[in-house]
Amino acid sequence: MNEIRTYMAFTFPVDPAKIATIPDMDVSYALASTLVQWDSDKEISAGLAQTWMMVDPNTIRFNLRKGSVWSDGSPISAAQVKQSFERSLKAYPDDLRSFARLVEAIEVRSDHEIDFKLKVAARDSGLLGKLTEPNYGVLRVDTHGKLDLHVTTGAFFIEPGSDQSELRLIRNRHWAGYRDNKNTPERVTIRKAPPEMDSQTVLLADSWPNLIETSSLIGEDTEVKFKTKNFSLWRRPLDKFFYFQIGKRLAHEDGLALSRFIRSKIRPEELVSGLSGYSVSKQIFPAGYQLHDPNFYCSDADATLPERFRGKSLEILVSTARISPTMKENIGKAIFKATGVEPRFISIPLEYVRKAKAKGDYDFYVGTMGLADPDPEGIMSFYLEGDAPLIHPQGNDFLKRLDAARGEKSAAAKFAAMRSILTEAVRRGYVLPIFQLSTIGVGRPELDFSHVPTSDESTTFSKIRFKNVIGGDQ
Repeated sequence: MNEIRTYMAFTFPVDPAKIATIPDMDVSYALASTLVQWDSDKEISAGLAQTWMMVDPNTIRFNLRKGSVWSDGSPISAAQVKQSFERSLKAYPDDLRSFARLVEAIEVRSDHEIDFKLKVAARDSGLLGKLTEPNYGVLRVDTHGKLDLHVTTGAFFIEPGSDQSELRLIRNRHWAGYRDNKNTPERVTIRKAPPEMDSQTVLLADSWPNLIETSSLIGEDTEVKFKTKNFSLWRRPLDKFFYFQIGKRLAHEDGLALSRFIRSKIRPEELVSGLSGYSVSKQIFPAGYQLHDPNFYCSDADATLPERFRGKSLEILVSTARISPTMKENIGKAIFKATGVEPRFISIPLEYVRKAKAKGDYDFYVGTMGLADPDPEGIMSFYLEGDAPLIHPQGNDFLKRLDAARGEKSAAAKFAAMRSILTEAVRRGYVLPIFQLSTIGVGRPELDFSHVPTSDESTTFSKIRFKNVIGGDQ
């Protein structure tokens, strides 16, 4: 059996509508299909919905793909699609706030027709782009209103008996994108990595996994070892940024002043000494993204350390999966150099970062976050809304400005307004981008990444192939 075996810091219990980490996004893509999706040309194309049309100025009607079925072979009905959306909205009102502010009601017209009645003009709503996001995948809800991931619409379903230590995904032969060839993964087994394990070199030290997803921030000697062992490599363009973010308790003027002071003292090259695979930047998005600001400028020439923080040991929250011991040491040195006091690190597993950030009981979080294209509104929602936003809402009007930006008639005006929010948030010190980097996938020699487009947001399990399988699609 062709099995992908990997370590990932997935959140348990699994819920594709709740995405806290990049691994959660990978699992969401694996388990749930969306009504519409982006094609290779970044155009909206059919997903579970074969067609859609604007039936009145405020209503979009979706027609489900003929013959669409769940992984158990039963038909997917419009009523089940409605039930899926309503469950997610009820469970995660903050995370799905941008969707809730668009949709007045979801109405079933027939077994295969469903209407989304909007609070705004359908033509200018951006609803189709939003429905491509993985947390809007269609999910099975049982008679008690509970999520059932043993039956799915995605490329895989969860095998009964899976738990927080091992998640087992089985290939869905009823999936709309299913192709019967022996090179496709039949199952994916995901485990939590031991805390002492280095995610950059795990394939070199551990015989169990055959795939890791990591960052481009690796030493040249490690990449040479990958190539020496004929490992397969998959690499996206710049799709993440490394940043410092103030904790909730610093969302005030002195805290922002401290943040700007820290930025004035940090030298990116000192944080990644001996590593490569990054591009230094003071703004979140690199050139080529719609939210990149070509006129961005930020100066901290007059930044000073506020009196209340002099002699104080700063508390730095980090994820053990995102910050290597070497980088952690470099960050400690940089903070000590800036403030004259050793910081105190709070190190936790990646799957617990969201809860810790929502609580906000720390001074800075240091880690990485994904960028998204071609749906700027979706990523802005992720950055500003929900229980653990990138940009804290305290003391600013960013949420009101985001709602106003969504109401702009032209895409150019909308994106300009969103860029201005990000630029001001960075300048004021809510978040300090340091550099941008890429997602890479590394597989043992039997894995083939040639079917995985670099435009994908992750190394999509269903698009990985196995080499040299008799009778497979070569």
